[in-house]
Amino acid sequence: MVNRALDAGINFFDTADIYTEGRSETITGQALKGRRDDVILASKVRGRVGERPNDEGLSRRHIHEAVENSLRRLQTDYLDIYYLHQPDYVTPLEETAGADGRYHSRCRMQVNRGAREIRIQSITHSNPGA
Repeated sequence: MVNRALDAGINFFDTADIYTEGRSETITGQALKGRRDDVILASKVRGRVGERPNDEGLSRRHIHEAVENSLRRLQTDYLDIYYLHQPDYVTPLEETAGADGRYHSRCRMQVNRGAREIRIQSITHSNPGA
C-alpha cells in the first residue's frame, strides 16, 4: 500500500508514538525501508506510553526519550516534523521548548539523531482544540 501511495505521488506520512502502542511507527518504518529519502515523515509526542511518571507529557525528559524511541521504531535517523500532539498544562512551555535557549517559543521540531539534539523552529499543537 505504501509503495502504491508513493507511486501515486503521496509523500507525507504521519504517525505517533501512542498509535497502537508504537506499532504504527514500527509498521511505517518497515514500509518505508529503502524509500525514506522520498518522504516527509512526521510523528508526535505527548500521550501516555508507559506506567512511569515521565512516560507522558511534554517534559524535556519525556520528549527526548520519546523521540529516541520513535526514531528506533521508524528505523530512521531523523524526522521531518515532530508534533506536540496535545497541550500539556502541567509542564511549563519553557521546559518543553528547552530552558537552555536553543529553542524558540513557537516551533516545528526537527529531529536529527546524529546531532543528538532537537532543534525547534516553531511549537504548534496538532490538536489545538484539545
